[in-house]
Amino acid sequence: NDYMAYRGIPPRLQRRVQSYFSYVWDTRRGIDESALLKDLPTYLQIDVAIAAHTEMIKSVPMFHDASNEFLGAIMVKLQPIIALPNTYIIRAGEVGSEMYFISRGDVDVYIPVAGSDIKVASLHAGQFFGEIALLQDAPRNASIVASTYCDLYMLTKADLWDVMDEYPRESEPIRQAARERGIDTQQQERRASLVRSRDATDDDDDDDDANDADH
Repeated sequence: NDYMAYRGIPPRLQRRVQSYFSYVWDTRRGIDESALLKDLPTYLQIDVAIAAHTEMIKSVPMFHDASNEFLGAIMVKLQPIIALPNTYIIRAGEVGSEMYFISRGDVDVYIPVAGSDIKVASLHAGQFFGEIALLQDAPRNASIVASTYCDLYMLTKADLWDVMDEYPRESEPIRQAARERGIDTQQQERRASLVRSRDATDDDDDDDDANDADH
């Protein structure tokens, strides 16, 4: 408290920082999960990760048929994240590079409609979001906001593709999904371009009609 006051941190932000550390203490007694696992030898890291996260990871369709070895390599890459209530985890329109698994807590899904964010769904423990960011470079189509304290695990695109390079045969279905997503995106972009071109042509025709009327 003295440090934040000395640095001129606004009171509201001070309360959020205090809330974060209180939650960490109440749920983990201050233990840093990442540091704890890194102190273990690699084979134990993998065994612990498989025991803790297999069901959660296999809920993602692209990981359904992966071997334990592949999944273990993925799970060791997971980074624990805590999200406070009312925190934006991802924002619509941003290009993301990570997906998230919900270990505890709830989040709300919002999509932008006519300049406002409209809530369309809620996600809970055992579910996931943001996986499209691992397959293609495209803006997020929804915002995700924590509605409670949330324990999340984050997987980055870089970490996923590192593992895929180690397991080229097992990663082929994921690469195929990425290629299909890319094709879908290109088709959507072409359709959008055609619509924009058609709208621009219609506008020009309207302008010509208006000019003829003036004459």
